[in-house]
Amino acid sequence: MSESFDVQHTLEQLHTVDEKVNSMRSQIKNDPDDIFDKLLKLTLPALAGLVIGKLSEVAWKQGKRRVLGAKAVDADGKDKADGVVASMIFAAASAAISSLVSTLSTRGSQKIVDVRHTHHKKAHNTYRDSHAAIHTKIRAKNGKHRQ
Repeated sequence: MSESFDVQHTLEQLHTVDEKVNSMRSQIKNDPDDIFDKLLKLTLPALAGLVIGKLSEVAWKQGKRRVLGAKAVDADGKDKADGVVASMIFAAASAAISSLVSTLSTRGSQKIVDVRHTHHKKAHNTYRDSHAAIHTKIRAKNGKHRQ
């Protein structure tokens, strides 16, 4: 009796796994994004974030040198460490700018993907319509020859 219960329980678990795999397969199959779309949506915001982070750091250092002049660097010409307040201001400004750029680049990459999908869909519909038109002409021509 215990063996039949174990077998039944194992079969139920396998059916559950099978349903989950089929569900995941369906999600992947119905996902309109190809690998290029996924890479684009991943890398564009990441690269934009890196670039804007570096640019904000450079701008901060140049602004600090412009405002503080000789006080901004030590005797060796290296940047002095910022104070707590200055570090907090830089962190807040950098985070705000990075957040804005991240949001905009995410929207931009999605827009690029949407345009690619629209173009692909139009091309597919044009191919399908022209293919259907050719078959219609062939059927019409074959119908005339039979009479």
